[in-house]
Amino acid sequence: MLRSPIRTVIAAATATALLAAGGAYAVDVALDPGTSAVTLSKPFQIKAGETNPVDFPGLKGDKPGEPLPKGYLAVGYKVTVTQGSDFLHPSFTMSCPAGRKLFTFATDGKVTAQIVGPNPFVRRSSFDYQGKRSWAVIVDYNRRELRDGQTISGTIYGLCR
Repeated sequence: MLRSPIRTVIAAATATALLAAGGAYAVDVALDPGTSAVTLSKPFQIKAGETNPVDFPGLKGDKPGEPLPKGYLAVGYKVTVTQGSDFLHPSFTMSCPAGRKLFTFATDGKVTAQIVGPNPFVRRSSFDYQGKRSWAVIVDYNRRELRDGQTISGTIYGLCR
């Protein structure tokens, strides 16, 4: 069965809009069997003193498994991607709680993050996100390792201070 490129674009745009809105979680954008799907969890927080899940780039003295340093808070989103015959790059907005600003990003599992801009359609330069409360992220993964019907998952973290 041939898939309409317009339906694929609509599915990707719908997922992007819903995920960026911040109100939609566990979004499944599959239109037909064999179409790619993505699920994004509700955001969760890891507070200072709780177990640090990853090594955050640029944060001195942090190690996975040890307490997150004082003054920091990590916001995480669990992401699951099921590969279909098309290829999705879903996006969402990483936001720190009120009064906190982004410091860095980290990932674990089989997903990674493209840190793009204040919204998914604006490219950033350098570390423009630092000091901002929220920033757009595109979920990325190695498509070459994933076959149709296979699922991968991981977590994308934003470190706030």
